[in-house]
Amino acid sequence: MRHESFRTFLTAAVLAAMTALGGLGCLITGFSLPVEDPVRLTLLVAAVGTVCAALFLKRHGTFAVLCAAALAGGYLWHRGTVWEQTKTLIDLLSQVYDSAYGWGVTDLSGQDGAFVDGPLALLGCLTAMGTCRAVCRRKSSAWGLIPSAPMLGLCLVVTDTVPGTLPLFAFLAGGILLLLTGGVRKESAGQGSRLAARGLVPVCLFLLALFLAVPRAGYVNHSAELRDQIAGMITELPEQVMQTMEDKTILRPASGEKVNLQALGPQNSQKQPVMYVMSQYEEELYLRGRDYDRYTGTGWESTPDRQESYGGAGGLVEIVRIRAITGSFPNLFLPCYPGANVTLTGGKLENGDRLGVYEMVRCAFAASTDSPDSRYLDLPEETAARAGRLLTENDLLEADPWDIADFVRRSAVYDRNTESMPKNETDFALWFLESADTGYCVHFATGAVVLLRAAGIPARYVTGYLAQTKAEGWATVTADRAHAWAEFYDGERWQILDATPAAPDESEETEPTVSETQTQPTNAPQPEETTPAPTASEPEQPRESRELDLSWLVQAGKAAVLAAAVLGVLALQSLVRRLLRRQKAGRGDGSRRCLVLWQEAERIAKLLGEKPPEELLAAAQKASFSQHVLTEEELVPFENYLRRCRRKLSRAPWYRRLVYKWIYAVI
Repeated sequence: MRHESFRTFLTAAVLAAMTALGGLGCLITGFSLPVEDPVRLTLLVAAVGTVCAALFLKRHGTFAVLCAAALAGGYLWHRGTVWEQTKTLIDLLSQVYDSAYGWGVTDLSGQDGAFVDGPLALLGCLTAMGTCRAVCRRKSSAWGLIPSAPMLGLCLVVTDTVPGTLPLFAFLAGGILLLLTGGVRKESAGQGSRLAARGLVPVCLFLLALFLAVPRAGYVNHSAELRDQIAGMITELPEQVMQTMEDKTILRPASGEKVNLQALGPQNSQKQPVMYVMSQYEEELYLRGRDYDRYTGTGWESTPDRQESYGGAGGLVEIVRIRAITGSFPNLFLPCYPGANVTLTGGKLENGDRLGVYEMVRCAFAASTDSPDSRYLDLPEETAARAGRLLTENDLLEADPWDIADFVRRSAVYDRNTESMPKNETDFALWFLESADTGYCVHFATGAVVLLRAAGIPARYVTGYLAQTKAEGWATVTADRAHAWAEFYDGERWQILDATPAAPDESEETEPTVSETQTQPTNAPQPEETTPAPTASEPEQPRESRELDLSWLVQAGKAAVLAAAVLGVLALQSLVRRLLRRQKAGRGDGSRRCLVLWQEAERIAKLLGEKPPEELLAAAQKASFSQHVLTEEELVPFENYLRRCRRKLSRAPWYRRLVYKWIYAVI
């Protein structure tokens, strides 16, 4: 507790100094204000911030700070110098605005050539006090941002009042950290302090990129150009957002009734846990999420009303137990093959009871009670014709499924960095089989299903996870274990056919991918070959056109760097906050975790304008006042309630979802 209080004190003092002194520096350098003793002003504001940080951590600290502020205000009012300096400050500011906009000059009888240390000191001390209260008392960030906003806002009204680089950097860094840590700080002052310390370097890197993109020397009025750039970005934003969302969810198993293959692009390795799996053996276990029956050439679709029953299991192998990370899954992941009699609807098994932990018997095979109909042979007309020619040319027309899988496996090199399908292509599978040099599980599975159907073998596309289990223990399944494969019907049962040449595990994503990309060419276009940059030996273009092109490139580069930096910081802080909460909820015994989940439930319920269920309150009280340690089963209602709340928040209007995702970091 003592270490946590010290971290909170240090965070409050540092952020108070950054926001207060940075804001004063912006005001002084932007308007060239006369300051008698800058060192004394700096020490005074820093000292006030340090003292306030220490006092606000005490039980009656707020009362002590208010008493000290009242005494200091009475003393300054008695002297009368602060009011005179305030009138001088207003006169100086009005002169600058009059020269820019012709608003007129105020005449408050301020003294020409007088110093303005007094009002600046008051403004800085007020900002430091508000920042310390926000951090130490876990209040809203507005306590520190509102008093400091005028210091920077006054400089932004006139383009000639350019603040100094160092004070502007300090002010923005302190304000961003104060704002980004506000949500976490309200839950725990210690967590907020740790988040501020971890976020200091990313925020500084973001500001460095911002300052390089928009240098101080180029601070002139480009409002017309800026409005045009913003209008263009807003026009293109919806399409870019939808494209990004599709790219991120393309490998998410059972994410919907459609898979858009056109949006498929390079995939990053994501190590966040998805589920835990307990098996009796150390093996690679296929966990089936959903299958898709209709191929359109550019995507897969799952007929929502189709049903299929599994039964007649044979060859008992083991019992597999699965536990979800976040409460429960919308549909259950089935070990291939499930021993129990189950009925799939739309290619998946709905989790109607919202089970968070469940177990199933895995067998060597499980025959479907329903013979597949013609839908599992259907292909677009052009796809069927081209795929048939491809089979004929490679003597695969009468081949068995395993020979077709070998052909698909040899057709390209496994690489998660495979580029998107070119826009001039109309069929994803044929583009991959005929032209692409690399691919990953989605590519190989799609190509295998299309060739199997062209050969007259019923087949379908399946998504899920390929888990690496261990004997007699929980194995963690991460997001990058998402996988896709083919299933074909051999006349009696469905069988797995995995045509991917390398399983997408950690070792094969790093070392093999590097060697493959060094020896195997990719489909990525090479800008250097198609549009070479001019060299000194080439004829020089007219100066007017060169300057115009360079100006456009500079503006585009600035906008790209700025947008990337802003999105990066927003994504990073949201991710860090969610990870911190997840780590905190996973530490300690059941009672401690229960209290953490209760805090989260209260927070999300407040956003929804409702109260948490009484059973959760009773469990939280039991964890607080009882000697009984809560079990995993007693924590399931918390996880289920949080999941339902997050689902409700995700249905809110888009602007609210942005706030929930980036500000509150709850969805």
